[in-house]
Amino acid sequence: MKILSRDLAALVSQALLEAFPELSAEEVLAVISIDDPRDSKHGEFATGVAMKLSKRLGKAPKDVAEALIEHFPKDYRVETVEFAMPGFVNMKLSDAFLQEGLKQLEGGFSVEQGVDVTAGEE
Repeated sequence: MKILSRDLAALVSQALLEAFPELSAEEVLAVISIDDPRDSKHGEFATGVAMKLSKRLGKAPKDVAEALIEHFPKDYRVETVEFAMPGFVNMKLSDAFLQEGLKQLEGGFSVEQGVDVTAGEE
Protein backbone atom coordinates (compact mmCIF):
# COMPACT_ATOMS: atom_id res chain seq x y z
CA MET A 1 0.00 0.00 0.00
CA LYS A 2 3.01 2.32 0.13
CA ILE A 3 2.69 3.01 -3.58
CA LEU A 4 -0.98 3.87 -3.16
CA SER A 5 -0.20 6.11 -0.17
CA ARG A 6 2.40 7.93 -2.26
CA ASP A 7 -0.12 8.35 -5.10
CA LEU A 8 -2.75 9.67 -2.68
CA ALA A 9 -0.22 12.12 -1.24
CA ALA A 10 0.40 13.40 -4.77
CA LEU A 11 -3.35 13.91 -5.29
CA VAL A 12 -3.64 15.73 -1.95
CA SER A 13 -0.65 17.89 -2.86
CA GLN A 14 -2.15 18.75 -6.25
CA ALA A 15 -5.44 19.74 -4.63
CA LEU A 16 -3.75 21.93 -2.03
CA LEU A 17 -1.55 23.70 -4.56
CA GLU A 18 -4.59 24.46 -6.72
CA ALA A 19 -6.65 25.62 -3.74
CA PHE A 20 -3.86 27.67 -2.15
CA PRO A 21 -1.43 29.00 -4.77
CA GLU A 22 0.43 30.87 -2.04
CA LEU A 23 1.81 27.52 -0.82
CA SER A 24 4.96 26.05 -2.31
CA ALA A 25 5.23 22.40 -3.29
CA GLU A 26 7.99 22.02 -0.71
CA GLU A 27 5.75 23.34 2.09
CA VAL A 28 2.96 20.98 1.14
CA LEU A 29 5.15 17.90 0.73
CA ALA A 30 6.80 18.57 4.09
CA VAL A 31 3.51 18.20 5.99
CA ILE A 32 1.53 15.59 4.04
CA SER A 33 1.07 12.21 5.62
CA ILE A 34 -1.39 9.54 4.53
CA ASP A 35 -2.55 7.46 7.46
CA ASP A 36 -5.17 4.94 8.50
CA PRO A 37 -8.33 6.66 9.76
CA ARG A 38 -9.29 6.16 13.40
CA ASP A 39 -12.51 4.46 12.31
CA SER A 40 -12.43 2.24 9.21
CA LYS A 41 -16.03 3.15 8.32
CA HIS A 42 -14.66 6.56 7.32
CA GLY A 43 -12.55 5.06 4.54
CA GLU A 44 -9.22 3.40 4.01
CA PHE A 45 -6.97 6.47 4.26
CA ALA A 46 -6.90 9.83 6.02
CA THR A 47 -4.74 12.92 6.20
CA GLY A 48 -4.49 15.60 8.85
CA VAL A 49 -2.73 18.02 6.53
CA ALA A 50 -5.51 20.61 6.90
CA MET A 51 -4.71 20.98 10.60
CA LYS A 52 -1.00 21.25 9.83
CA LEU A 53 -1.50 24.03 7.27
CA SER A 54 -4.30 25.98 8.95
CA LYS A 55 -2.05 28.34 10.91
CA ARG A 56 0.20 29.00 7.91
CA LEU A 57 -2.85 29.82 5.80
CA GLY A 58 -4.67 31.76 8.53
CA LYS A 59 -7.75 29.59 8.07
CA ALA A 60 -9.67 27.12 10.18
CA PRO A 61 -8.74 23.48 9.57
CA LYS A 62 -12.29 22.84 8.33
CA ASP A 63 -11.91 25.55 5.67
CA VAL A 64 -8.57 24.13 4.52
CA ALA A 65 -10.03 20.62 4.39
CA GLU A 66 -13.09 21.74 2.43
CA ALA A 67 -10.90 23.54 -0.11
CA LEU A 68 -8.73 20.43 -0.44
CA ILE A 69 -11.85 18.32 -1.05
CA GLU A 70 -13.22 20.79 -3.60
CA HIS A 71 -9.96 20.68 -5.59
CA PHE A 72 -9.25 16.97 -5.15
CA PRO A 73 -8.63 15.55 -8.64
CA LYS A 74 -10.87 12.84 -10.02
CA ASP A 75 -9.15 9.47 -9.74
CA TYR A 76 -10.68 6.07 -10.44
CA ARG A 77 -9.16 4.67 -7.25
CA VAL A 78 -10.90 7.14 -4.92
CA GLU A 79 -14.67 6.96 -4.47
CA THR A 80 -15.16 9.64 -1.83
CA VAL A 81 -13.16 12.35 -0.11
CA GLU A 82 -14.85 13.66 3.04
CA PHE A 83 -14.23 15.99 5.95
CA ALA A 84 -14.12 14.75 9.56
CA MET A 85 -13.65 16.91 12.66
CA PRO A 86 -11.43 18.47 13.74
CA GLY A 87 -9.66 18.74 10.38
CA PHE A 88 -9.16 15.35 8.82
CA VAL A 89 -9.81 14.41 5.22
CA ASN A 90 -10.87 10.78 4.78
CA MET A 91 -10.51 8.93 1.49
CA LYS A 92 -12.53 5.86 0.59
CA LEU A 93 -11.29 3.64 -2.20
CA SER A 94 -13.65 2.79 -5.05
CA ASP A 95 -15.22 -0.64 -5.23
CA ALA A 96 -13.98 -0.97 -8.83
CA PHE A 97 -10.39 -0.38 -7.74
CA LEU A 98 -10.67 -2.83 -4.85
CA GLN A 99 -12.25 -5.47 -7.11
CA GLU A 100 -9.44 -4.97 -9.63
CA GLY A 101 -6.89 -5.61 -6.88
CA LEU A 102 -8.70 -8.74 -5.74
CA LYS A 103 -8.81 -10.10 -9.29
CA GLN A 104 -5.06 -9.60 -9.56
CA LEU A 105 -4.56 -11.47 -6.30
CA GLU A 106 -6.89 -14.28 -7.36
CA GLY A 107 -4.87 -14.73 -10.53
CA GLY A 108 -1.74 -15.32 -8.49
CA PHE A 109 1.71 -14.29 -9.55
CA SER A 110 3.78 -15.98 -12.17
CA VAL A 111 7.26 -17.32 -11.55
CA GLU A 112 8.53 -14.63 -13.93
CA GLN A 113 7.28 -12.01 -11.44
CA GLY A 114 9.35 -13.62 -8.74
CA VAL A 115 6.61 -15.12 -6.57
CA ASP A 116 4.44 -18.14 -7.24
CA VAL A 117 1.58 -18.16 -4.76
CA THR A 118 0.19 -21.35 -6.29
CA ALA A 119 3.36 -23.36 -5.61
CA GLY A 120 2.61 -26.56 -3.75
CA GLU A 121 -1.06 -26.61 -4.73
CA GLU A 122 -2.40 -29.78 -6.28
